[in-house]
Amino acid sequence: MRSPAALATRVTAPPPLYDGDRLFEEIAYIAYHFHWPLDEILDLEHPLRRRFVEEIARINQRRAEEE
Repeated sequence: MRSPAALATRVTAPPPLYDGDRLFEEIAYIAYHFHWPLDEILDLEHPLRRRFVEEIARINQRRAEEE
């Protein structure tokens, strides 16, 4: 029988809890720019949601530089 320590090395830890304020900020940012409903934004996996936030920021930066 394996020891608990040996078993623990095979189990991957869940991702750290996400800061609630940051989650709301991302949701509001995406909803404001894309006009997507809350349920659709919440259905996005975290990496994809972050990618949309980054892309929106890039678009906004380019538009600001053009003005």
